[in-house]
Amino acid sequence: NPQESTPAAPESPQEKSALEAKVQRLSTKVKDQQKKLQKFEQQAFSDGKKIHDLREALAQKDTDMAPTLQSLEWHKKELATLKAEANELCKTQVLNWQIRAEQAERTVDELQRELRQRDVERERKNEEVEDSEQAHAKKVERLQKELAT
Repeated sequence: NPQESTPAAPESPQEKSALEAKVQRLSTKVKDQQKKLQKFEQQAFSDGKKIHDLREALAQKDTDMAPTLQSLEWHKKELATLKAEANELCKTQVLNWQIRAEQAERTVDELQRELRQRDVERERKNEEVEDSEQAHAKKVERLQKELAT
């Protein structure tokens, strides 16, 4: 029976659909990560404003207080410490979100590359099946001719 000798395609439409769905989920995940990054950047901006407000409050205290060299030095050191801590926190969080977004993008790229490779392999297998079917048809034709003679 010719149908029994024909091998199945290497991948079913369901497998391809599953891969495409996975790519879509990862794309959505990347978009979600980018939204989270944007929200974090907005929070960092808000935190920067709070820091700015704190700086203004410290500056006002400097003005209001009797300016002694000792109190001015203390305020400068405290402000530098707060600024350094805030900058480090912001840099660390932004870097973490960027790393996560890049990892998600790499995963999507890898899955898309894998999907393309499978499509090429499926096409090659389909060509092999067609070649096999043609060879089988020629063999059947030749046998029919031999039987007819």
